[in-house]
Amino acid sequence: MKARLKAVSSLAAACCAIAAICFQCSTTDNVAGNGSGTGTGNPQVECLVRYASGEPASGIAVRLRPDTYSADKHDSLFATGAIQNVSTDTNGFAHFNGIPQGEYVIEFVDSVSPDSILSAVRTFSIQSSTDADSIPNVTLNPAGAVSGSIDMQAVDAQSVVQVLAMGLDYAVEADNSGRFTFAALPPSDTLSLVVVSKAGNREFVDKIGVAAPSNDSINIGTIGLSSNRYHDSLIVRSLLDSNMLQSIAVESVVVFSGNRIISINIENAALAVLPSEIARLSALESLSLSANQLKVIPLSVYACITLKVFSIYHNQLEAIPSDIRRLQKLERVSFGFNNIISVSVELFLLPNLWSLDLGANAIDTLEGDTAFSTTIRNLNLSNNKLRVLPDNLCTAQGLHEIHAQHNQLVSIPACIDSLKNLVTLELNDNLLAQLPSSMANMNALRGGFVSVKNNRLCTVAGPLRTWLDTAEPGWDTTQTCP
Repeated sequence: MKARLKAVSSLAAACCAIAAICFQCSTTDNVAGNGSGTGTGNPQVECLVRYASGEPASGIAVRLRPDTYSADKHDSLFATGAIQNVSTDTNGFAHFNGIPQGEYVIEFVDSVSPDSILSAVRTFSIQSSTDADSIPNVTLNPAGAVSGSIDMQAVDAQSVVQVLAMGLDYAVEADNSGRFTFAALPPSDTLSLVVVSKAGNREFVDKIGVAAPSNDSINIGTIGLSSNRYHDSLIVRSLLDSNMLQSIAVESVVVFSGNRIISINIENAALAVLPSEIARLSALESLSLSANQLKVIPLSVYACITLKVFSIYHNQLEAIPSDIRRLQKLERVSFGFNNIISVSVELFLLPNLWSLDLGANAIDTLEGDTAFSTTIRNLNLSNNKLRVLPDNLCTAQGLHEIHAQHNQLVSIPACIDSLKNLVTLELNDNLLAQLPSSMANMNALRGGFVSVKNNRLCTVAGPLRTWLDTAEPGWDTTQTCP
């Protein structure tokens, strides 16, 4: 693979001139300027650029980009557009107007001659519309060369391995042995290089920090490849940014195990979309997106086959499709407080599922006659529109709790007594006029929690009545009878 430099072509390797530029940047709320952007109520950035002699540096190219920007335009994880490109005015000032919240990289380039280009880079952040952060003075020197190598053991021989300078327009490809060289990079103590490789179905994105030299060259050694913390963090950053949540830090909503994200918790944040990149979180075990504005579960979520816990209550979902079967490791699911009308039977067949919450929806029937998973222990169907509980519910022999109160139930399965582990049964506030007489044999349930209040159970007699009197004293005083 031939090394290929995609940087600005005039940044030659032989940057030998000894010269410097000094600049100072600050953020304000209302700075007029000659930048290419327009004010939006967000902070503006004003930069004063001078040569070491103190003279204003006019005509300097100044480029502002997100810190996730890269020269690789083919990976949706990375930002692909500059925020603004401006030039300094005759007094050495550069103005950027209407900058949204976020993390940024700012680069200055002075093309003195084809072989003498002065460039510099600085990072800064805008956290709020009243942010007053500033970038301190800095003296900048000619660019230097950075080289290194990639450990290619995990990479397919046909794979392209790129090394990107984040926030800048510099990218090179490693050769077949993994060697790469940036002939000229702006000197910086905090430059971020990212290695990207797509090897078949495997993907690697690693980030390292380097100190790029001035008018010199360094070799940063060998970089190993793995799907890592930075790779996963980029995906969550994309999720947050696509929902205008730039002010939320990735670290505040995730849990890491080793160098992988295993849990995401973004609640009450008005989430409306989930980017397709979430499918690449190959170690994700818990996803909590409750109290948001999601109307569908995107297919990308069903690709997270390591998920064990999925909580998405208090959203706007209307259906649980058959794609749910792909999440074979699910153990706990909460779909309560949505607008769900239909539920695929595939949900009840998941082999490791033990807790399922479908409460407070608009479900009027549970379709299908396939046997339920025997692993289900806790089932919440309360506050729906169910008329009957299906007979195949009795195949869920592991059931400990059934919550079916506040529906429109007129019958429950005659086989209910076969659920020997059942210790909680809530049937209150329905339309039940009778119960299976075999319930009188459910000794474990009688010692647990039973509620049949506010139904139409007006003719219950014999052993079942005695059983109910023991299980729920006073149940008969709450029935609606002619």
